[in-house]
Amino acid sequence: MPIILSYFATFMALAMMFYSVKYRNAEKSYFFILLSFQAFLYTFGYLLELQSENLFEALYSVRIQYMTFPFILPSCYLFLRDTFGKKKLSMIQAGALFLVPMVTLIAMQSYPHTHVFYTEVAYISNRIFANALISPGPWYHVHSIYSYLIIVCIFGLLFEVYFGENQLKRKQSIPLMIGFSAPVAASMAYLLFKQEVFYDFTPIATAFSTATLIYCANYQDLLQVVPLAKNQLISSMEDAFIVFDREFCFIDANASAKIILPQLAELVPGDEMSMIWDFYEQEQVTLTVKDQERIFEITPPQQVEQLRNGAVYVVLHDVTEKEELLKELHEQAMYDYLTDVYNRRAFFKKAEERIIATQNQNDRVVMLLDIDNFKEINDRYGHPCGDTILKRLCEEIRNNRQILIPDTVFGRYGGEEFAFLFTSLSHEQAIAFADSFRKRISEMQISWQNHLIHLTISVGVSYAETGEQQTLEELLLQSDIALYQAKQAGKNKVCLYNNIQNIHGFSDAK
Repeated sequence: MPIILSYFATFMALAMMFYSVKYRNAEKSYFFILLSFQAFLYTFGYLLELQSENLFEALYSVRIQYMTFPFILPSCYLFLRDTFGKKKLSMIQAGALFLVPMVTLIAMQSYPHTHVFYTEVAYISNRIFANALISPGPWYHVHSIYSYLIIVCIFGLLFEVYFGENQLKRKQSIPLMIGFSAPVAASMAYLLFKQEVFYDFTPIATAFSTATLIYCANYQDLLQVVPLAKNQLISSMEDAFIVFDREFCFIDANASAKIILPQLAELVPGDEMSMIWDFYEQEQVTLTVKDQERIFEITPPQQVEQLRNGAVYVVLHDVTEKEELLKELHEQAMYDYLTDVYNRRAFFKKAEERIIATQNQNDRVVMLLDIDNFKEINDRYGHPCGDTILKRLCEEIRNNRQILIPDTVFGRYGGEEFAFLFTSLSHEQAIAFADSFRKRISEMQISWQNHLIHLTISVGVSYAETGEQQTLEELLLQSDIALYQAKQAGKNKVCLYNNIQNIHGFSDAK
């Protein structure tokens, strides 16, 4: 029976070693691999001891056990510290932690040349199993005290986690406390009730601890096995990759995510991710990264199948350049390239939307403005001069707070002609403002290559009162007729459309 138990313990340790190697890409797997190898060698060595037939074989099996046995407890301690996100030990601290195990290894392996660890080793058997009967030396007691101090540190860490606020860690700590209690109880029983031939339950208890580790890794996500987040491609990609559970507790994130959201670098698995609420249900979010505003597209949450407790991941893809390009293309499609005002297509779109929105609320006033004698200016001074005049006129319009009020829709209608829609002015106010602007333009002189160019404009105005069912095209046609009448009347005038036979509202040029 004892040998069967030892076979079982060895098999469990071997299974854990294969499990840890299988998930070698998982977070914290390096400690897990090391610990599983140490446990396997220890239980395998004890199995050989039980089946030894003489002192040489018994001592040889003990040497195998002590190749890794002194290192199991400090390795467990480091594994748990790393698993629960404690501050990493410095190289000096880690070296000091393993100093006693290293001395124990040398002292034990140097027997019988030295008697620091064992003063004497004898062979004893009851024909069922055998033992190496040891007489402890001074360093053996030092190592025992050291081991129990490490056990205190391990349980102190587990109790700290259990009474902490992190729900995931608390859930993981319970089976770990049970698992680590077994070897402690077994070693205490070995010391208190030891006989000449006595089965040491510590290896089978170590196997039990191994089983709890496998349970936690497989069902409690102890290793946070997320190959997606840990493979080389995702670790190095520029997109932010964030994994969290269904309670919005942090599990993992790649390097880019910790740059984009620096708060993630401070989190350990199980911590609540308060920042995820800010954009969880959004398709896009704007974040400040390295003092620059960046736009990120957020993928819908996807299930991570590898995690038994259920987890999802989101990817934040930087689309700043794409959005800026789309904005530029949108502006090119909406704005006139020369004057930087709405082009004809955009004017129609915006004006029609405005008319529909205010049809039963306000009057709608449409105005067409045309530069007088623009063809002659182009023919005499060249098209670059004409372009300069168009840009200067638009600057004057933009700077005129009477005409370009918040509700105004303004765009280039074609050539040297510009269209306006007012929905918060009466037609009388629109005519007054247009005439005031006409006078201002007529007083301007534009300098071009040592020439002073005198500029005038003509304006046609039409309107529809509240509730009237007139389309934008109809109002523009009426304004065009009024503009034609202003041109026919000598230019540099503002004309209000009434009907074809009754045109009125002219203002004479000075």
